[in-house]
Amino acid sequence: MSDGDNFILGTNNEAQSQTDLRRTGGGDESPGAYGLHVEFLDGHAIGGHSALGFGLEGISFGATGVKGTSTNGDGVGGTSSTAVGVAGGSTQSSGVRGTSFQGFGVEGFCFGTQIGVQGTCHNHIGVRGDSDNHVAMRGRSNKGIGVRGTSQVGSDDFSGGVGVHGIGSGGGTGVAGVTQGGIGVLGIAMGTGIAGNFVGTVSITGALFAGAKHFRIDHPLNPKNKFLVHASVESPDMKTFYDGVVTLDRSGKATVRLPKWFEALNKDFRYQLTPIGAPGPNLHVAQGVTKNQFKIAGGGPGMKVCWQVTGIRQDKFAKENPLSVEQNKRGEDLRFLDAQSPRQVEAFNRWLKEDQAETEALMSAQNQRMEELRKAAQKKK
Repeated sequence: MSDGDNFILGTNNEAQSQTDLRRTGGGDESPGAYGLHVEFLDGHAIGGHSALGFGLEGISFGATGVKGTSTNGDGVGGTSSTAVGVAGGSTQSSGVRGTSFQGFGVEGFCFGTQIGVQGTCHNHIGVRGDSDNHVAMRGRSNKGIGVRGTSQVGSDDFSGGVGVHGIGSGGGTGVAGVTQGGIGVLGIAMGTGIAGNFVGTVSITGALFAGAKHFRIDHPLNPKNKFLVHASVESPDMKTFYDGVVTLDRSGKATVRLPKWFEALNKDFRYQLTPIGAPGPNLHVAQGVTKNQFKIAGGGPGMKVCWQVTGIRQDKFAKENPLSVEQNKRGEDLRFLDAQSPRQVEAFNRWLKEDQAETEALMSAQNQRMEELRKAAQKKK
């Protein structure tokens, strides 16, 4: 066909001029009225290919920009060599919506160094996934990172400044990390940051390793401005600690009764006795722990005695997980625990640099695209 000839469906139309098809009216009030309606039962209803620009572009200011429906193939297929395969823009509704009853609602592939699916929003959610019975959002990587979240604004109330945020409502789990041989959840703090912050009860099944174990509470005399910090008692054994005060009888004796489970949990007992108010040169343990109690003798009538007894755990977990005091470092542990790993620092800095560059490039592209849509909308009014 030549420039200016009528557009003919079913034939190759190779004219260089633009074919402009417009329809007024319809819209939401007449959802069955289309500017152009094409049906094809065996393949793609409409295929758009472009070497430089958009393969297929749809713009809407109240409904769907491009809608494609197929019972066997692709609802909408767009291919481009250098730009966007399918672009959808809307000022009031969804730019692109994908619905599927068996496959993927929206699927994106990238074989280069860019991103398979990108969602950007300046004031709300960039990408959202919802599921009633399965996984809302899933990320998988063979060598890289399955899911990465980055935030550049600090916050301590979880309203913002969170790289990855998980909420478990109705008894669900906010964030779950599972591994068969690596690390389930990894938190790395650079500088004065905190690798992990838990507000509430923490439950651990297994061993807890730490360079130092402290407790920190609000200072009882100045809770608004100060903390109170204590270090825990450490031992090369799985040791338990019990103490108390007992008053001796008229004969200078006393029986200290321990919990019913004491001997089931502990073995290898150690004792300390300290008299209060007067010396007790003959004070001693008259009988060691027997039937969950031990006996004191050699003191004065009515004397108060501070006592302490320790034991070493012999429960099922302790027997199956004996403490190895001196351990050889594995390959992944060949670094000093009191210094940040150079590999971790390098990876963290690389992530920040890459994410900043990606974010700036994507935001620039999104801003440019939104400006193009606004200009196109102004021309058609």
